Amino acid sequence: MRKPRAAVGSGHRKQAASQEGRQKHAKNNSQAKPSACDGLARQPEEVVLQASVSSYHLFRDVAEVTAFRGSLLSWYDQEKRDLPWRRRAEDEMDLDRRAYAVWVSEVMLQQTQVATVINYYTGWMQKWPTLQDLASASLEEVNQLWAGLGYYSRGRRLQEGARKVVEELGGHMPRTAETLQQLLPGVGRYTAGAIASIAFGQATGVVDGNVARVLCRVRAIGADPSSTLVSQQLWGLAQQLVDPARPGDFNQAAMELGATVCTPQRPLCSQCPVESLCRARQRVEQEQLLASGSLSGSPDVEECGFGDLRSQLPTLDSATCACLPRSPGTRPWEWSTSPERPAASPPGRRALPPVFWNSLGPLGPKFCWCRGPTQVCWQDCGSSRP
Repeated sequence: MRKPRAAVGSGHRKQAASQEGRQKHAKNNSQAKPSACDGLARQPEEVVLQASVSSYHLFRDVAEVTAFRGSLLSWYDQEKRDLPWRRRAEDEMDLDRRAYAVWVSEVMLQQTQVATVINYYTGWMQKWPTLQDLASASLEEVNQLWAGLGYYSRGRRLQEGARKVVEELGGHMPRTAETLQQLLPGVGRYTAGAIASIAFGQATGVVDGNVARVLCRVRAIGADPSSTLVSQQLWGLAQQLVDPARPGDFNQAAMELGATVCTPQRPLCSQCPVESLCRARQRVEQEQLLASGSLSGSPDVEECGFGDLRSQLPTLDSATCACLPRSPGTRPWEWSTSPERPAASPPGRRALPPVFWNSLGPLGPKFCWCRGPTQVCWQDCGSSRP
């Protein structure tokens, strides 16, 4: 229910699926190897996370959050696509059947386009309309119906989960994102949040590739969204924004916006319901005016500030913001650089220290570079790095 139009790939589900796998692996490892020092070890990391994000990348007042919710939901009510899993979620009164319908759609949509999933989903729900029906099916039947979707482990885990619900949970789906993720095989943070918000009305935010792109642009977050710091920041924003009265609709609206309007290339900004709240849009407009000569001097646009963070990061000579890209740009701030893609490190070699780009002004690039965990050096106006 979250895929871009046919011309757009399925990267957003890949990101959510891969993150869920890493989270499950990390959770299992932490359970297998508990440590009395875990709480003490994690505390400094959390402090650094909070301190290393500028307020420029946040929603700072209730009015702004309320405006974002209202504009997005009004747009969604008018523009949402008619999809079979949405109809089932809206019409089904039994909570367990509703959750099951959402669960099937979310698993099928991982790494697969909406146009492809529609027929598979319809056939699946006709053959196995309830958890009990799926639990009683054979693995051969499941694989046969799944043929063509790829990644057969998805169908297998879905059936394993259905059997667990029927045999161990009395036929009732867990009712919260936390218990869904804890009790059902193959269900990670994103899928659990989607089921809990859409089927049960839990006010929990979700982040897939589409939502990540929307949030990165709205708050001008140019850094790699798959990094730990930025990913946690995006989940925090999603939780802050989700509408408590319509959490399922809000999450679907955010994904729909990323799939159909806020696309990776050539986003349809004139059709965006939250354009007036988008910091990336403001930055692009300012850069375009500067490039055309219609605007002289420095851009009159709020920037990500570092100064207010220095007192919170005493181990650094200058503070850096984790939401900025690693490297300085070669052209004005634009959509293709927001957010940046993960960098590939050479096999067997340690990644180089990051470079955080601040802005491209009329006099040239301005950026800072890091020589190590405690040394940061500013460069200006085309200076070369040492």
